[in-house]
Order: sequence, then C-alpha cells, then structure tokens
Amino acid sequence: MIFQYSVIVNQEAWNNFKSFPVLYQRVCIDNVQRVRKCKELFDSRLKKLIDASERGEMYGEWNDGGRLLDY
Repeated sequence: MIFQYSVIVNQEAWNNFKSFPVLYQRVCIDNVQRVRKCKELFDSRLKKLIDASERGEMYGEWNDGGRLLDY
C-alpha cells in the first residue's frame, strides 16, 4: 500500500495518524487513493495528509459537521 509506506517513512506522522478516529483514517485514505491515477493530485493529497498528521492535526469535513464523531 503506497499510502502506508509513505506515512511509515515519517514515524511521527504514522503514530499520530494511527491515534486519530478510525472514520477519519478511512475517509483520508479514500480521499488519497481514489485519485492514484492522477499522479500530481495523488502526490499533493498524500503530502497534505502526511504534513497534517505530522503536526497532529486532522483536516477536512470527515465528521459531517460533528454528526459522526461517535460513529
């Protein structure tokens, strides 16, 4: 899995990402993987996710405005 390999290289990002809610992880992975045929967009999304994970930040509307926090 390209995503997992890329994040594992940055151990801090990987550890932070694993600590995030499972729904967030699934949404982010899907967001990156679904554009893998477009290398430029794939690389951009992957970098954004790794950078945010390294800082310990979750980004995007993955929880539908708070409705899915307990999902």
